[in-house]
Amino acid sequence: MPCTAISFQDLHIADRGPPYRKDDYHAAVQSKLEQIQLISQRLRTEATFNCGDLFNSKQPMKNSHALVQQAIDFLKGLSGKSYSIVGNHDITKDALESLSKQPMGTVLKSGVTLRAERDYSLGLGHDFYNGEDCTCFVAGIDFRRGIQEVREKLDRLNNLPLYDSFGRRMWVTVLLHQYANPGNPGSMFGEESLGYEELKESRIDVFCMGHDHAQYGCIELAPNKYIIRPGSPIRGSIAQEDIRRQPAIAIIKYNKDTIQAQTCLLKHTPSEEIFDFVLKQEQAEKKQEENQFIEALNNTEADEGVNLWDWLQQKDMSNAVRSKVHSLLTENQVVREGAEVAV
Repeated sequence: MPCTAISFQDLHIADRGPPYRKDDYHAAVQSKLEQIQLISQRLRTEATFNCGDLFNSKQPMKNSHALVQQAIDFLKGLSGKSYSIVGNHDITKDALESLSKQPMGTVLKSGVTLRAERDYSLGLGHDFYNGEDCTCFVAGIDFRRGIQEVREKLDRLNNLPLYDSFGRRMWVTVLLHQYANPGNPGSMFGEESLGYEELKESRIDVFCMGHDHAQYGCIELAPNKYIIRPGSPIRGSIAQEDIRRQPAIAIIKYNKDTIQAQTCLLKHTPSEEIFDFVLKQEQAEKKQEENQFIEALNNTEADEGVNLWDWLQQKDMSNAVRSKVHSLLTENQVVREGAEVAV
């Protein structure tokens, strides 16, 4: 019997739904969580891998007790041992030191999931399967801006043997919350990224990755060497990637001599039924009109020494419109409150 695990990433659960969604967002998210639980239970997984950003808001006060309980109940309902890494949304200002005050810190303290990254004085990672034909080991590297520190941690895993003392194949999986590029290392959205080529040369057999929400699937770099990137199961914005993406998780099977990996699609509602494209267009047009208005005001001459509000009082407009104009000018830093007109 193979050892089976599932991997998922970037759930970004939140109390408040994203803009432009017209469905019951919380019901949709709960449906995805329950589907992942059911898949895990039916497969009788030995392990489940959460690759970071379980929560969306980085501010602890914006995550309710009910939301934290939802996360705990979800992880508790998975089959086998649960392992998690910390994503950039699970902490404040990218500081792992803030974890103890974050919702993710509370989830880890509850014991329903183990932090995959360990202090190296305690060992490199965790054994999660010890079978007749093979053994399985998982390590984690929490999110870090400094890619060099990530590489140093990966290098330590390269010293692990291919076979244990009984001659069984030892499969090594690492959980990462970093960007990765096909080919050589590069950068994405201002962050340094790992490269597929450097990962291909590593001792590690399976890289389960989060951070990039896009859906790349299960990429076989070489025989029995995979990068697992199923994408975020949650579609939070009307970006083209979110519209096209089909929510999924990954299933990994560790055998005596081989590894198999595949994506597993979750049931979901078509994009056109959950996103309000009309509202999106209306708000985009409104914003464009506001920008044009601001630009027109910037090109309007005014007498020196005239206060902004006094200047607006001279214009033919209702008080409601006048207040809105004042707000727009202030928000767009055309002028500051109490300053002279700078148009």
